[in-house]
Amino acid sequence: MVVQASGFAGGLIVARALGAEARGVVALVALTYRQAAVLASLGLDSAILHFGARDQHDLRLRARRSLQVALGQGLLAALGGWILLRTILGNAVSPAAGAVTIAALAAPAVLVLNYGNAALRATGRLVEAAALDALVGVSTLAVIVAGVVTDRLGLAVVGAAAGTAFGAALTALMVHRLSPSAGRRDRSGWAAHLRYGLAGHLGTIFQNLNYRLDFYLVALLLSTTDLGVYALAVAFAEALLLLPDALGVVVMQRAAASPSAGRATEVTLRLGVGAACGGGALLALTSRWAVPAVFGPGFATVADTIVALLPGVVAVAIWKTLVNDLAGRGFPTVKSTSAAAALGLTVVADLILIPRFGIVGAAAASSVAYTAAAIVAARRYRSVMGRSVSAMLVGR
Repeated sequence: MVVQASGFAGGLIVARALGAEARGVVALVALTYRQAAVLASLGLDSAILHFGARDQHDLRLRARRSLQVALGQGLLAALGGWILLRTILGNAVSPAAGAVTIAALAAPAVLVLNYGNAALRATGRLVEAAALDALVGVSTLAVIVAGVVTDRLGLAVVGAAAGTAFGAALTALMVHRLSPSAGRRDRSGWAAHLRYGLAGHLGTIFQNLNYRLDFYLVALLLSTTDLGVYALAVAFAEALLLLPDALGVVVMQRAAASPSAGRATEVTLRLGVGAACGGGALLALTSRWAVPAVFGPGFATVADTIVALLPGVVAVAIWKTLVNDLAGRGFPTVKSTSAAAALGLTVVADLILIPRFGIVGAAAASSVAYTAAAIVAARRYRSVMGRSVSAMLVGR
């Protein structure tokens, strides 16, 4: 949660001090390397958490080697992300071209951090994992603030990579203490991890595209300045998801450890939807005058964009809770199928609405897609557990 909160704060600071175009560049660079890392992971972070919660002795034998795998995957992700950024941004990022290259370090760092965090959470070390998240968030924010103070876009671009690399180094030290050796080389065990990870990984890819395909399309069809305004609106809307994001791993771990229990899922669902609805109403009431007053008239369309995003925020709160629960119970493909349905809608709706309505159209397209994903996940959850989302929300 601290990482998300720090990223949110850093985005606000960049938008206020450096303007909409700089906000768009910083958002796109951080997003691209992070998504490249997720794509390269093959779902192994979820597999580490799933199998580790069930067999902690086996986890201790594999944890350190998983970080070696993360480094190799991350280097490939860094190269792919760099090529994509140069293709999209072209000369628009020339003043910070070196920083974009340095920021590629974020890709292997993200994977080391994710794999290590999964191992820590699987063994019940939730406090240590949360502390790592906090350190990553604080260090990221510190570098971004330094970039803003010195009026250097390049330093702000490097901020996320620097914070993540710091957290990855600490994670490696903690996993070294957890794991007595580099682990066994038995292929059957790693093959099981890979099969489980890949089963849900397609859904992770779809999820990330659903979340951020609109960023790429706004940058390509409109401009990096429009992207900066849109990124600010998305940051405000996604702040409402900090609670379900923070509790998602707990839901998955509890479902994996006790497949017949569902109390953690029900509580998380109520808290997440309540926070999204209550916070969304507050945002809708205040953003129209508060955002232009703080960030300037160039961000005036943020308010309408937030309103268009709010139905999707509620849907995502529901979807995340349900797919985390089902993945813990051994149904990781639900994430894939529900996200695939949403992705198809995202592509079609974005291509229709962005050229006509700009960033407000992108927001509306996202809400339609997220709602579709939530409906698919809810139907599957009811078939597995015999409970509907509406019954869980009202406590029946």
